[in-house]
Amino acid sequence: MIHVRFRLIPVLICFIFSVIRIHGSSSSLKEDSGIIDLFKAEKYKEIIELLYGKNGSGEWQKLLLAKSFERLGLYSRSNKILKEICNKNSRLHDFTAFFIANNYEKLNDFSSALRWYKNILLKPYNYPDTYGGSVDQAVIVSASFRRILPIALNEKGYFHSVERILKKASKDSLHANYFLALLYHKIGRLNQAADYYVHLLLDEKGIYHKKVMEQVVKDFILIKIINEKGIDKTDLIHLCITNKLYNGALIISYLLPYSRYVGQLKAYCFFEIGDYQSAVVLYHEYYSHYNDLEALVKIAYSYFYLGEKKQSYAYLQKYLQKKGSLNSITADAFYLKLLLERNNNDIDLFIRESLYFIKKYYTYSKIDSFIQDTFYYIIQSNDKELAVSFVKNTYTFIRDSRYKAWAYFILGLYDNESFLIEAITHSPGSYYYYISAEKINITSNSIKTADRFYNKDKLNDALNIYIQLYSKGIQKKYTKSKIVQILSGKTPCKYFFEIEKIRSGKLESALFELYRFGLYTELIEIINTEFVENTFEEKIFYSYLLSKISYDSLDIPNGIRYAEKMANLIDKKYLVFLPIEILQLLYPCLYQDIIQSNLKNSQEYLDLCFILSIIREESRYNLRARSRRGALGLMQIMPDTASWIKNSSIKTNELLDPSSNIEIGILYLNYLVEKYDSEYLVLAAYNSGPTNVKRWLQAFSNENDLKFVEEIPFPETRNYVKKVISTYEMYRAIYGKNCY
Repeated sequence: MIHVRFRLIPVLICFIFSVIRIHGSSSSLKEDSGIIDLFKAEKYKEIIELLYGKNGSGEWQKLLLAKSFERLGLYSRSNKILKEICNKNSRLHDFTAFFIANNYEKLNDFSSALRWYKNILLKPYNYPDTYGGSVDQAVIVSASFRRILPIALNEKGYFHSVERILKKASKDSLHANYFLALLYHKIGRLNQAADYYVHLLLDEKGIYHKKVMEQVVKDFILIKIINEKGIDKTDLIHLCITNKLYNGALIISYLLPYSRYVGQLKAYCFFEIGDYQSAVVLYHEYYSHYNDLEALVKIAYSYFYLGEKKQSYAYLQKYLQKKGSLNSITADAFYLKLLLERNNNDIDLFIRESLYFIKKYYTYSKIDSFIQDTFYYIIQSNDKELAVSFVKNTYTFIRDSRYKAWAYFILGLYDNESFLIEAITHSPGSYYYYISAEKINITSNSIKTADRFYNKDKLNDALNIYIQLYSKGIQKKYTKSKIVQILSGKTPCKYFFEIEKIRSGKLESALFELYRFGLYTELIEIINTEFVENTFEEKIFYSYLLSKISYDSLDIPNGIRYAEKMANLIDKKYLVFLPIEILQLLYPCLYQDIIQSNLKNSQEYLDLCFILSIIREESRYNLRARSRRGALGLMQIMPDTASWIKNSSIKTNELLDPSSNIEIGILYLNYLVEKYDSEYLVLAAYNSGPTNVKRWLQAFSNENDLKFVEEIPFPETRNYVKKVISTYEMYRAIYGKNCY
């Protein structure tokens, strides 16, 4: 027994110390929280009174103290504290070095500033394996390059110092090559600028191709020099077109003698820019020189986009007559022919030609949207069987997962419900996913099949079944964990789960800590908001931080914008499985009290999430949103509608006030609920007006709600109803019944 007691003593000691550590860190966190609040409230003098001269302050407290001095213009005092942090060689080293350099710039001590920037840029870099660490290091290096350039250009006597730093760094860094090229370009040393631009243009990764071409096309002499150094003008044009710099391609084209290539290029660029009048003129000129029949197709398209369909049809007919057979025409020509003839009375001929077009040109980029548009065109002729038959004959040619989900949903809705299970796996989180999930049959027995696929490393097969099970609520916790495990290994999805690890403290990131401690100004300066030279993992994390900063600054529309920028970097079909905190940035929950107070006497489905969904899709929470038709505010209320529903004159300012706007919006929704017995009809009326809905109900009154939505003749309204319903389901999935 004595032996056992002695063995327990070390365990007890460790336990006691762990309790002390936890208690200490907890109190430290509370103390930090109070200081952070003071910093965010710009109470810098109070922070200085609390922390200055006190021993035992942690590095983050010291950082906020230093930043408080800086905010008050006391840059030397700020630097003294920053150097204490920097000398400890913590993971904050490069960031504090950057802040010190910034302060020296404000003191006009550019020599010292450059010494600290050099400290960051010329030390050997071994990028950390962890996500947060690698992104931290990449961003501070990029920010330092951006800071030293204006010193070289604007401050006499420091050019050569910056040049030496950039030259040394250029051996290992594409970023340094770009800024060195830019430096030489700005001061007119074009030969040297060209050397570095050429190096960047020959880089296979193409990180700086677009940025370089944006600079090159501004200078005819530089284009000539780059040409002499081995990059042909036509290659430069190709780089412009690849990066959608059509104006740049046009500029370079004027340096070339007129030829078949140049004539076609100029016309093409004006066409892509959207200047169809100029495109018509240039394609005419090109056609008159070279008799290229494809120019007639482009002229026809230009007139089509200008709304002159008779002229468009005339040029297309001229092309078809010269070609003589449908077998020999291009996909572009055939597609335009079908668009122009869509409203002819002979629908059977149109469908036959459409089927021939789809099968012949199944790789054509517009096939997916064409199949969808053709279905809606046919269904408006009231021949539903023909419309569904068309989708059944063509859905296998669809490649995009979102269009695939739509096709399976249509077939499940109108033909056979067994198709609906495919709608779920092709577009989780969409309207089709949520509606289909209500109707499919799948049992918990399928978990064994999914697990078997998972264990055999057939992860995509396993993922599809787990998604189906999750959609039905079968063992949601288990199936969600498996989905997350699979997605955590998929690039770039995995970076969203890495952010979650950073947020929960499992991974470290100095950038995230800067955010947590309220250093928003510094983060915005450090992060390159253009995201030009960044990788997927960097873009995702930077967008995340900028979204968080926007929300904290009460700039909700920008918060959503950055969150959407982040989400657009992955396959949208996996969006619903991202961490909740990411989804909350995409679907914020605001104005709960105002909404709830106006919902007291509303129908059941007019709940908090329903109103939030309308606000998000109508205005992205922009208080001052104005539509082209004159709708105003959060819920995009028309002034006439507001005056009618309130039975009094409503001023513009009232509709731009969130309380009034939400009150009137809910009053109008309650009016619509009394007229219609489903949320689908209410949303259709909210978007297009009760008069249109009344007309549609008379036209297809026997249809259920889901088919009614598909048969709405206005694409805007049809898509609006679907979008709000899917957003509503997302809100319910994220927040439950309320957002409190």
